[in-house]
Amino acid sequence: NRDQAARLKEADVIHIQHEHSFCAGVLPGSSAFWVLRYMLDKPVVVTAHTTYSLAELLKVREERRIPHRIAMQLLLWRRRYRDSVEIAPFVTGRCIVHTEGGRRALIARGGNPGLIHTIPAGVPDPLPVENEGAEFRDRFDLAGKRIISLFGYIAPNKGYELALDILPQLPGNAALLIAGGPRVAEMELYAESLRRRVAELRLEDRVVITGFLSDPDVAAAMTISEVVIVPHTLATGSYS
Repeated sequence: NRDQAARLKEADVIHIQHEHSFCAGVLPGSSAFWVLRYMLDKPVVVTAHTTYSLAELLKVREERRIPHRIAMQLLLWRRRYRDSVEIAPFVTGRCIVHTEGGRRALIARGGNPGLIHTIPAGVPDPLPVENEGAEFRDRFDLAGKRIISLFGYIAPNKGYELALDILPQLPGNAALLIAGGPRVAEMELYAESLRRRVAELRLEDRVVITGFLSDPDVAAAMTISEVVIVPHTLATGSYS
């Protein structure tokens, strides 16, 4: 952090892309954001990629283990800590959010409306794909399949379970392409639970989990897709 802060001393304005997982998480004392932020003495703009409440980030509703749920509730009662997650990182300067919903959330928590700006995420120009993605189809054994795709890093809030439950009701040549993989080690456990669910439903020949894809492969996956689904149970507008 010191090296990074030293390099940033030459900047006129510093733009920070803020996502809690990029900063080591939201548990008390874990965030590296403040370590860096206190070293910066130039104007800062923060893009807030995640504007969930602390309860949503901790997944309190989904927690079924009583001791863990009690521990989470104790954390929620700590107002200063909750504010350090939900609002403080986004009011140290000007803040950019990608959706009006995110802007309303920050304002409701005390953010200055004049300093919070909505700028929708950009859409890059599509990359060229050779032979309608035939090489990609062959690599993942998708020849002759009608592809339904769900893109992005694997995370529990993206609705894979809903897609898997519906797939058996679709024609036999329909296949689900999970175009991505886990970004961090703890998400590998969730990815493994998805593989087990696929096996339980006997859908091994109809579901492909690609793992991380390069930009050209993302373009190929998009090209071969007949339908792209986004059944997210929770989202901020910051996803691919």
